[in-house]
Amino acid sequence: MKVKIPLEPQGAKRPRVNSKLNSAYYDTAYREWLRDAMQWVEDYLLDTDLAMVKELLGTDKDGNQRM
Repeated sequence: MKVKIPLEPQGAKRPRVNSKLNSAYYDTAYREWLRDAMQWVEDYLLDTDLAMVKELLGTDKDGNQRM
């Protein structure tokens, strides 16, 4: 299965850590890209009736989808 993702690659930097809040966060550009990428994946899975998930799960010994 081949999937063409219509997003430009974005390098991920190490998250910044805020020890006072005990949390980590990414810079704005990466957070925006990650949000867009996650939305694209969700839309793709729904538009294709989860074809990628079904492909990855494969079939059982009787040829039935493992879902």
